[in-house]
Amino acid sequence: MKLWTPFLVALPIALVYACSGSDTPDTDSGTPDATEVDATKPADAGRDREQADVKDPDQAEVPVVSSITPTKALVGSQAVDVVVIGRNFVPRTILQLEGAPLVTRFQSTTQLSATIPASAFAKTGTLHISAGTSPPGGGASNELTVAVENPAPSLTAITVPSPPSVLVGANDTPIEVQGANFVDGSILSFAGTDLPTTFSSASKLTAVVPKAKLANSGTFPVTVRTPAPGGGTSSSISFTVANPQVSITSVTPTSMKLGDPQTQILVKGSGFVSQSAVSLNGTPIVTTFVDGTTLTALVPVQAQAGQFPIVVQNPAPGASVSQAKLFTVEYPVPTVATVSPDNAVAGGAAVAITVTGAKFYANSQISIDGNALPTTFVDATTLRATIPSASLNGAKTIAVRVVNPAPGGGASTALNFVVGNAVPTIASLNPSGVTIGQKTTVTVNGDKFVAGAQVLLNNVPQTTTVLSAQQVSFSITWPTRGAVPVAVQNPAPGGGLSNTLNLGVGCDTSGVEVVLNGYDPISVNTNFDQQGRKASFDGNMPQKCDATANAVVPTINGNFTQPVRAVVVQNVTGSFMDLTTWAVCAGVKDDAYLAVYRRATVPTAYADRRACEGYVSEGYDLNAGSASYQSPERGPALFCPGFTKANGGQVRLDVCEKAVIYLQAFEYQGANGFTVPATLKIKGEQVP
Repeated sequence: MKLWTPFLVALPIALVYACSGSDTPDTDSGTPDATEVDATKPADAGRDREQADVKDPDQAEVPVVSSITPTKALVGSQAVDVVVIGRNFVPRTILQLEGAPLVTRFQSTTQLSATIPASAFAKTGTLHISAGTSPPGGGASNELTVAVENPAPSLTAITVPSPPSVLVGANDTPIEVQGANFVDGSILSFAGTDLPTTFSSASKLTAVVPKAKLANSGTFPVTVRTPAPGGGTSSSISFTVANPQVSITSVTPTSMKLGDPQTQILVKGSGFVSQSAVSLNGTPIVTTFVDGTTLTALVPVQAQAGQFPIVVQNPAPGASVSQAKLFTVEYPVPTVATVSPDNAVAGGAAVAITVTGAKFYANSQISIDGNALPTTFVDATTLRATIPSASLNGAKTIAVRVVNPAPGGGASTALNFVVGNAVPTIASLNPSGVTIGQKTTVTVNGDKFVAGAQVLLNNVPQTTTVLSAQQVSFSITWPTRGAVPVAVQNPAPGGGLSNTLNLGVGCDTSGVEVVLNGYDPISVNTNFDQQGRKASFDGNMPQKCDATANAVVPTINGNFTQPVRAVVVQNVTGSFMDLTTWAVCAGVKDDAYLAVYRRATVPTAYADRRACEGYVSEGYDLNAGSASYQSPERGPALFCPGFTKANGGQVRLDVCEKAVIYLQAFEYQGANGFTVPATLKIKGEQVP
């Protein structure tokens, strides 16, 4: 508590203020009012002690102050009127500030008022107010306080930067705010962190937001805080640390295969932040921030092929989405393992096939020789399709593949589907037999003959002409008699050997009367009357018949005719044979001429008859002394001609060779009593 200090000079003035009720002293009167107290004069010290017990009507009690209004004021305020409530106030009671008197207005014994000058509010603190009454009596009251406080700040705008926003990662950034009630000592706060603040005026503060506070995007509160006493924190204004505009320049790789495991991609661009997110076809994928130009992301296993947009999105504040880059999920190239069945017969009906492998999809297709077939998807390893009959019209090897569509995809390796030739069949041969050694064209009738078919004779391929699917032909010159197996073979692919038919190989027996197919004698009736009469050989001795230089050419008597019997014979044994023949006598004097001609027809002209084989043989009686002839069956006759091994007159015949055995009677019921042989014997003998 401040001690009361009397102000003897000033007191009368104070009393004048108090009595006049005016703040302005009355300068018109030179004589103090009776109620004024000269505070500058000391009390009457000469008053007798004995008068001390006598109560002085001017004696005042010690003032007591109980309240003051207002109790607070803002620093920097102008002069402030205060009202003090208390008791024991008298007109000479004055209020003093920190012991310095104030011009006081006496309101009543319980109320005083005064004006605290502006200088008292230059800084914060506590002002001490007390009341004092000068003697007689009086004294100093207790103290009341008036708090000089800072005002509550008011923030109205962030003027720098404007708008109040920077990009994330910005450097140290100056900030300027406007408002009211700022004081020296007011502090700018950014996101709860006080910044070193420069006081410019009661309406402007400046500071610098450090780079570290701008490292993360977001919306951060800016406030002004004025310290106690008083003061407080203003309402906030948002300051945005925005994410930058994002863009993509490249994505690596740009594709993956359908069914591949998750694939890491490298995304290059600009404006990337730690919260940047990569999306594939609108779905965020796991993203890793590397730096402002690089992100990595994991593309998960994809269930669908196609081209899908990849974008990078930055979150708010400053939310943005990059332009899209296309990422392709490709079909893989399929692989094939089997095709079943893997063959068909050319010309057959359509064939349903099943292809097995891997990496098949609902839109995979089976192709044959590059042409797609309608395909049924069974599962990822099995497809089915039908090869149409039109594709089976000839022998060939068809390449069967599986093709996956774009994007990616492609054709598998090929599996071979063999369209083979059918196995042919043969039904008949035309002709069914041929002549030994004679070139003959044979037509084979059957079915399923194809280009390149070959006839096999005894399993030996022959030059073959394919006439149609039902006919082929070939030429044959076969040297031996017998049955030759004939078959037709179709070439690969497929194909094979037909059934077998036998082609008979024999001799041309046309015009032949006696076929020599063995070695037993054959008897032929002479039947002379059936073949007429011809000029007769002349002479009764055998003659050479070949017109050679040393030959004894037989003569023919054209004036004498006798009946003839000519027999065409043929060797059909398949090998050389020695032809022997003789006449069989039936009477005592049977006589005839016998000749053999190596030809197929009966000689008629004179020159032809001279070209006989061997001798003209005329038989005679061995008992007459001739050893030149022996007849196997001479019987009782004296004259029976013949060609036999006994007389070296046999004729050698080749395979299928024809010859004419010519028998002419010597006399036919002639005057000499000769008769003709009744039978002609013919025999083929094996060549030793």
